[in-house]
Amino acid sequence: MSSFRTRGVAFTVLVAVVVGVTVVYLLVAARSRGDLAAATLPSTSPATTGRSDLEDPDGYIAFRRTTNDAAYGTVGTVPYDEPGALPAPRQHLSCERIHLSRRGGVCIDVDRAAVTTARVLLLEPDLTVRHTLSTPGIPSRARVSPDGRWAATTTFVFGHSYAGGRFSTQTEIYDMVSGTSSGSLEKFQISHRGKPYRASDVNVWGVTFPATGSSFYATIMTGGKKYLAKGLIDQRTIVMVDVAAECPSLSPSGELLAYKSATGPTTWEVKVRRLADGSEVVVETSRSVDDQIEWLDDGRVLFGLAPPGGGATADVWVAPADGSRPAELLIRGAWSPAVVR
Repeated sequence: MSSFRTRGVAFTVLVAVVVGVTVVYLLVAARSRGDLAAATLPSTSPATTGRSDLEDPDGYIAFRRTTNDAAYGTVGTVPYDEPGALPAPRQHLSCERIHLSRRGGVCIDVDRAAVTTARVLLLEPDLTVRHTLSTPGIPSRARVSPDGRWAATTTFVFGHSYAGGRFSTQTEIYDMVSGTSSGSLEKFQISHRGKPYRASDVNVWGVTFPATGSSFYATIMTGGKKYLAKGLIDQRTIVMVDVAAECPSLSPSGELLAYKSATGPTTWEVKVRRLADGSEVVVETSRSVDDQIEWLDDGRVLFGLAPPGGGATADVWVAPADGSRPAELLIRGAWSPAVVR
């Protein structure tokens, strides 16, 4: 009898050890994937982290946090007029890319259950989830229209970089109300110089929206060349324009278009184009910019910069859109900035 009880106790201890080791392993694995951040972040209110209320009438800046801690990959917010404030954590939201307006937003992240699938979250103004969708590929770009009517995502379905031209993308536009997708923009009717254009190598990426309406700008690459593209969602049409603009971004007024311009196979500078006359200036940046530009206001642009030599920790920089002064550091440990005015 005592032998039986001894074996029972030993078995119970063994089970406890196995369970304990399993829990530790799962926690470590989750942390390595960035999944632990939402579970371990302290419940910190905006009152203790700076004035970061989402209802602030002056607006706020949201971003993906890249600090080397439990917050990595989650969303942080700072007041529009206090970008140096300690970020208010939004621990329920983990995003590779995020973009917002006063009327809603879009968050795109890797679906951990399916490595080649992205999870698309269409958000309410308070950052709660309105619709959850999926799209193939690795998250790359995300945008929402200023009026909250449309959202767009771009993912890599082959290759993980815009450098060198060896990649394939999937770009979709979503109706924020119904949660329905346009399907791949490559299926839209595309034209160039007044004639229909068809090719098997068309890639579309980097959507930006005007303040209202159903039009958009994006980038098209085909035949080894890049083009600015202007589309109409309701008509499912895209017109290619002979400007090599990557990842365009419309200013709040809709008069200026900021975009990446290649300076080499793996490097880019930022240009700002006045749509009325086609004049352009180069924004002064400290190094190559591989990000879709965001507008702080009609005179200043924001973008993420990775550290020299690479690495996961990035920062958000700000620069005058007229190229009059060099870019300056604005928010440390941040990427994919979204300005909510």
